[in-house]
Amino acid sequence: LARYWTKREEMFGERAFSDGAFTSPTYNDYLRYYAKCEKAVVDCELDDTMRSIARDYLTCVNTTKLIALDQVIENHAAMEDSAAYLKVVQRRGVIMSDEMKLLFLKREDFFEVKAAARIMAYWKFKKLLFGEEEYHKDVTLDVIDTDRNRFVRLLPETDDSGRTIMVICVNELEKDGWTDNSIVRHLNASLDMSMSA
Repeated sequence: LARYWTKREEMFGERAFSDGAFTSPTYNDYLRYYAKCEKAVVDCELDDTMRSIARDYLTCVNTTKLIALDQVIENHAAMEDSAAYLKVVQRRGVIMSDEMKLLFLKREDFFEVKAAARIMAYWKFKKLLFGEEEYHKDVTLDVIDTDRNRFVRLLPETDDSGRTIMVICVNELEKDGWTDNSIVRHLNASLDMSMSA
């Protein structure tokens, strides 16, 4: 303890003994600390105590933020965008895992309202992509259109302006050895077919 105060006095001089020597942490400081803790949990060079402290901090933040996110979703059940998500939960009993919710929270810097809006948009778009009967299921690339039309897909619904939505999996075409030129020709042909439909 004496060494701590000696080092502190060396760094800050007389301010070392005043109450205002350190500023209060900002929200970004907490985000940086969270990121450091995520790294610390898997860092083999740290001792067990440090990894345990990091793990406890992550558990505390994650639990608190997940509870807050669930409350935001519950409170905004009447929102138009929440209909797809709530329908899945109520009718099919499918609930997003905590790991998936954390992905949305992390993307929005742990702001629950923004994460909830992103989740609602996710379910709304997933319903648009896969339709009423399929959107609640886990979808992987193996599941999506395994037939000859797996590269281009016209969605069953339109966007907010009434336009047809087309999903194009260029990566799938490249895996099969398509060149840039042949992909462009294929897409042009697909667009032409969709315009005439």
